[in-house]
Amino acid sequence: MTPPDSVLVDKGDGPAQPGRLSLKCAARSDVGLVREGNEDSGLADDTLLIVADGMGGHAAGEVASASAVGVFGSVAWSSLVPSDIPARINACIARISEELSQAAFADSERSGLGTTVTALILRDQVATIGHVGDSAAFQWRDGQLTKLTHDHTFVQALIDGGTLTPEQARTHPRRSLLTRAVDGVNDATADVSTHEVRAGDRLLLATDGLTGVVGFDEIAGYLASGEPGEAAETLIGAALINGAPDNVTVIVADVVPQPDDVPALPPTLVGAAAAADPLPVAVPRRRGFRVRGWLIGVVILGLLIAGAIGGGWWLTTQPCPDGVQSRPLPVPAGLSLPAQVADPLRSSAIGQTLLTCDRR
Repeated sequence: MTPPDSVLVDKGDGPAQPGRLSLKCAARSDVGLVREGNEDSGLADDTLLIVADGMGGHAAGEVASASAVGVFGSVAWSSLVPSDIPARINACIARISEELSQAAFADSERSGLGTTVTALILRDQVATIGHVGDSAAFQWRDGQLTKLTHDHTFVQALIDGGTLTPEQARTHPRRSLLTRAVDGVNDATADVSTHEVRAGDRLLLATDGLTGVVGFDEIAGYLASGEPGEAAETLIGAALINGAPDNVTVIVADVVPQPDDVPALPPTLVGAAAAADPLPVAVPRRRGFRVRGWLIGVVILGLLIAGAIGGGWWLTTQPCPDGVQSRPLPVPAGLSLPAQVADPLRSSAIGQTLLTCDRR
């Protein structure tokens, strides 16, 4: 999968402070046994964990998930206090939605693209989670696994209503139907929750390529031992053994005291976000080009109208040939020059073209 032009910044955490925690993490992603491409993306560093499951097919889902990772990865989360993080999470969701809207406009083949987002930000002893869709976050502590997110799916709504059991949901024909996603069309707000963490906790973020085929108790067993990298590999392997009909992305992170003398490691990227040959989406620049193009069109249209009127005025001031009576140049009915110059999107062939180009 291929990401848009997003830049991951150096977060500059600086030296450790007493009582601060960090994340020792490993991220893995696999295309699975059925899909042709990997539309998942993931990013992990000592402050931020995020997984995103893209949808929309080749050149669409991969762009959507990588856009999500790029937007969250561009924020200096370590400079924020925990109370500021929830608002910033939803600002990121809004920005992703805008990027996807622009990407779909720029290329009709990407119509219908979208992504889930599950992101965890660690500051001090607080983990703040932003969640949209059916990827998931878990916390392993003292031998118990707790799911920290709630799926935005049709089958989860049935479970909540008491008409379906979790076991039945795993084989339901509409188990993949989302009730909320970031798609650039519908307004999406993240569920934001905060959780106390302490050294010794283990965190897991995963797309539904894992949770859809590996049971809760199995996941708990695989998280119980080993280094994060070993646990991540084991979880991917379990999904593959169970058929892996979807892309599978997992991040396993241990909560540890932040060391005093170890510099922050660069982020680990997996899936679409790690693609070596990104697609040239450049969404923010395209938007600026469209605005400038609209303004240029207005100027050109104004000059054409002014030239026509000026030329007509000039003709009316010229002497007529002998034997021909002078008369003023008629103005077409319904033409209001000030309104046309101020609002070039009124009904005309040029105006309709401009309106189509400016469609969002």
